[in-house]
Amino acid sequence: MRTQDAMDSLMSTECPACHRKKGSFKSVCYSCWKKLSPEIANDLYQRIGEGYEKAIDRAIEALKT
Repeated sequence: MRTQDAMDSLMSTECPACHRKKGSFKSVCYSCWKKLSPEIANDLYQRIGEGYEKAIDRAIEALKT
């Protein structure tokens, strides 16, 4: 995910994985968050430009299964 796309997704109120409602400045909705492994969930605390883009891509991919 490009940096601008990651910022837009983070500020959005739509979950990028399931398209349900989420809080702005949350990576994914609570239902999706609970499905993530602790390692992937922890990676979502990285800063934009310092690994967040890769982490959100990984989270979305993990939620597809």
